[in-house]
Amino acid sequence: MSTCANIIDARHPYSFMGSFMACFLFFFVLVGYGQTVSITASTPNASEDGLVNGQYTINITGVIGLDTDIEVSLEVDGNSTAVVNDDYNLLPVTVSVPIVGGAGSVNVALEVVQDALAEADETVIWNILPSGTGSYIIDPMNNSATVNIDSEDIPEISIDDVTLMEGNTGITDFVFTVSVDNGIADANIGFIANTLDDTTFENIDYSALDDVNGTILSGDASTTITVSVIGDTNVENDEV
Repeated sequence: MSTCANIIDARHPYSFMGSFMACFLFFFVLVGYGQTVSITASTPNASEDGLVNGQYTINITGVIGLDTDIEVSLEVDGNSTAVVNDDYNLLPVTVSVPIVGGAGSVNVALEVVQDALAEADETVIWNILPSGTGSYIIDPMNNSATVNIDSEDIPEISIDDVTLMEGNTGITDFVFTVSVDNGIADANIGFIANTLDDTTFENIDYSALDDVNGTILSGDASTTITVSVIGDTNVENDEV
């Protein structure tokens, strides 16, 4: 910005030579005026398998003035499905972006944490927050970025043993519990159940199960499968 003033020689108010123009040039460092901040997921797909990290890139353009650093405020969106410290390491709440030649950018890694839970794929959504000092404006089309974390988990389940009297007549239900080995299912876990003779005979000692679909629902620790045992009066050993 510049400003000029006419200074007139009072002795020769109408003389061209008695007047001159003095211009004063003022420079202002316009950091905080016009620069735009955006964020992208430069590595949008992370994985627990092999601990493959994701990455965000924060860009600033349109800076007028001297080269400097600009502090950008951010927060993890509440709609993210990943849990800090369980699924990923804590992200910073501010990032300093060095400005060179009117622009700058910084990469920030999303560090993945491996866990033993059987869970669905998860997301980490990182948002730019408005500057408290007005030092930047936010690109409305790129104000948020998402990194997806592939859990790569194969859930492990197990089934318990059941011991009951079969009875001399009628049907006795043997209820087997199928459980998630590591606690609670983070997503639906499907399985197929079949019965197999050991010392029993299907349809004589019990009603066979053939490719019966079962599901442990998301949020549950277990489900049950029922085998109907047929009572009889035969003298026989315990059966499996």
